[in-house]
Amino acid sequence: MSFLILTLACLVDTEPIGQPVPEYGVNRCGPHALFLCAAAIGRGVTFERLEAVLPDNAKESSLEDLRSAAARLGLAAKGARWPHRTPFFTRGDTAAVIPVSTRDGRRHFLAVIESRAGQFLVIDFPRSPEWRSESNLREYAGWDGSALVVASNQDHLAQVITISSKMPAFVAFAAAFVFACGVVRRRHRRTVRPSTTAGFTIVELLVTLSIVSLLLALIAPAVQHARNAAAMVKCKSNLRQIGLASHSYADVYNGVLPPAMTPHILGRGNAPVDRNLSPQARLLPFLEHTALWATIDQNETGIGDGDGRPSSTLNAVAINASVDVFECPSDSVPRGGTSYRMCKGSTPGSHQSVAAGPNAARVGVARLLGCPIRLITDGMTGTAMFSERVVGDQDDGRYDPWRDRALLDPTAINTEPDEMAEACRFSRTPLRHFSFDGATWLLTSYSHTLYNHVLSPNSNTPDCEATCRAVTARSHHAGGVHVLFCDGAVKLVSDGIDLHAWRAAASIDGGESVGKF
Repeated sequence: MSFLILTLACLVDTEPIGQPVPEYGVNRCGPHALFLCAAAIGRGVTFERLEAVLPDNAKESSLEDLRSAAARLGLAAKGARWPHRTPFFTRGDTAAVIPVSTRDGRRHFLAVIESRAGQFLVIDFPRSPEWRSESNLREYAGWDGSALVVASNQDHLAQVITISSKMPAFVAFAAAFVFACGVVRRRHRRTVRPSTTAGFTIVELLVTLSIVSLLLALIAPAVQHARNAAAMVKCKSNLRQIGLASHSYADVYNGVLPPAMTPHILGRGNAPVDRNLSPQARLLPFLEHTALWATIDQNETGIGDGDGRPSSTLNAVAINASVDVFECPSDSVPRGGTSYRMCKGSTPGSHQSVAAGPNAARVGVARLLGCPIRLITDGMTGTAMFSERVVGDQDDGRYDPWRDRALLDPTAINTEPDEMAEACRFSRTPLRHFSFDGATWLLTSYSHTLYNHVLSPNSNTPDCEATCRAVTARSHHAGGVHVLFCDGAVKLVSDGIDLHAWRAAASIDGGESVGKF
């Protein structure tokens, strides 16, 4: 018992949270770290806006300057210091900026987006995220335990700040409870005599079974609800990581988001052939999958469309590799599959309407050579970047209107969203359909890694394809689909959203008024 109390007491050795945060020298890594923390908790802001609220004479000289900037941006933030204990940060809810020292003795700032069992998931801009131990940061990087904690709201901030103050009471209660149980058990052994009878009556059996059945009836829905809630949290976290990786990609590649396809190479007879790596594949180095990215032949020319399982000659291993961050736990994603897709816009094809309006075909962020962030004139807050779609039923012998995509008359040309939506409202079983949608994250296509806003989310109208396509966002979550917006925020968009607003959110430059989701 004493050992248990001493062990738990060691975990709560912290200084008071309200102590002042030390000042550090001038550099520009602090704004980058705060920018990444804001994106990690779904409260993305532009880097220009962040720098604008920092002191003009410093451009970030201390954690206190960053705290003031975070407050001006509406973020929940507070300075803290943990001299001996590892704080607990939950990815998607809390993050932190911590000061360390470079080899030449200069102050440097890192973004921490998650902590787990003495390990920090650290981003040192512009490098990829990496896990680093607490001891490594303290002994070799000079971290003194101080941090600027940033949270999605005040409740999550309080959970990080106050957890140590609640721990001693919990330890005392646990110790008292265990001690009391031991005393009661010893007294019971002294007073109870050996029983002279054995077994139980049928009435006792029926009563016991009734109680167990009642408990199961009460517990089962609660357990299922908890599982669904956990799946939604994980799905939202996945999209936040994808958003953070997309912005990290743009920071490295001159402000351009990952492309839906890249310029062609010369094939047989010097004929041009497009490289067909998906945006998801290009995000791998920024999602802690550098080793997997290193195995990929970037001259991939495989065709993602088709009614069979996708395959690749150049990347036969990678196409079957599962990436956890691409899989929603609410769906049965096949090995190597993906639940998340990049937004192609409100256009059923790859074209763009000249005029604006509710039936205009407008392009989204999924563009041939990548979308420069400066071209998103509709604003980062209301422009969709990624969303989720359920995978196909993986059974080409039957048609599932919810999961599969119908193939209609391939000669029909439906270039406007309303025309394409009307074509999908067919009344008979299609002659052909696609059952393997979402079966790979590797290849670019509407079959696996792209979607559009022709239909409303979770529409009762099935997805379909003719010359053009209608592939909308779909999920198993109650009430809507998760959408990652260009500012890094992830929101659950209702199934009942106005179709015009949904289409407006897909375009980067339509000039529409989207409003709040």
